[in-house]
Parts: sequence; structure tokens; C-alpha cells
Amino acid sequence: MRKITVTEALNELKLYDSKISKAITSATFCGAAKKSVPTIGVQTKDDFRANAQAKYQSVKDLIVNRNELKSAIVASNAATEITVNGVTMTRAEGIERKNSIQYEKNLLNKMKLDYVAAMRLVESENKKVDAKIDEMLQAWVGKDSSKKIAKEDQEALSKPYREANEFGFIDPLGIYEKMTALEADIDGFESNIDSTLVLSNATTFIELSF
Repeated sequence: MRKITVTEALNELKLYDSKISKAITSATFCGAAKKSVPTIGVQTKDDFRANAQAKYQSVKDLIVNRNELKSAIVASNAATEITVNGVTMTRAEGIERKNSIQYEKNLLNKMKLDYVAAMRLVESENKKVDAKIDEMLQAWVGKDSSKKIAKEDQEALSKPYREANEFGFIDPLGIYEKMTALEADIDGFESNIDSTLVLSNATTFIELSF
């Protein structure tokens, strides 16, 4: 048994991936040659058989070790807790959120787009309402620009039209507060997760049989 940090294990895992790929690529596991000759290429047939068997076993051994290494890392990630931006989670949960946080960013971006679009629509449509009311009031006084309209008359003219045509912001979520909270959560997580994982990986040990 040997004990190494998760950081060392992750580096070793990359090395195993490279070794396995090279071992498979460089090996020849079967071949063809004339039955009447004792060689295949530059090797004797006996040497070829021995080399093929040895290369096969080497690849199998590398894969076994690589799988044990990966399993130990996964188990450690599932069992080890970290705290990111005030939230405690397993290292596996932190890694998963890091890998999938784009969904939260997409949600935030869509909320922002909807918020801006709705606010702009309210503003533009209500400007049209105000303009129409001004037009109606102008028509009321006619050409006599000195004529004053009593406040109650203005209200009687404008209120029904405004109530029938004015736009309002429909907010089922309390969207501004939710956007603010989500953005702060995303920023807090992303600014801390990498350094937290590095520290945790460097101080957590796993045991291996090889």
C-alpha cells in the first residue's frame, strides 16, 4: 500500500492515460506470415508471440492501476467536504457545480434579458400613452392655446384612457432580487472554487495498492 495526495493522484492519472494510449498504439497483438518461415517481420514467431502477450498484459495492468487510481479519487471527492463562499459541500459537488455552472449563467442572462425587455416596453408604451393624452388635451382646448383646462377635467379625460392603455411591469418572481442574489452566488463560487479545490487536493490523501 502507498499513500499519496489527491493532487499527486490527479497528475499520475494523466500519466497513466498517456501510458495506456502509447502502449496500445505501439503494440501489435496479432499478425500474419508464411507458415513455411520461422519469422514474422524481423522477429521470430516465438518472440512475436511472447512480445504480443507481454504488451497485452502490460496494457491490462496499466488499465487496472489507472482504474484503481480513478476510483480512489472519485471516492475521496465524494467523502471530502469543502466550504466555498460560505456553503459546505463535498468536493464532488463542488466539481460538478463548476462543470455545470453555465446553466446558472444562462438562467441569469435570460432573466436579465427579460427584465430589460419588459422595462423598456413599459417605458416606451407609457410614453405613447402620455403622448396620446397630450394630443387629446390639445384637441380639447382647440386652437385657443390660452384656454386652461381644469384639473378635474384633465383627470376626467386622461384617467380612463390611461387605465385602459397603460403598461405595467409583471413580476411573478421578484426578479431583481433573484438576479442580484444569483449573480452574487455565481461570482462568489467562481472566485473561490479553484483555490479551494487546489488546497483540498493538496491536503487530502488516498491509499493505493500498487
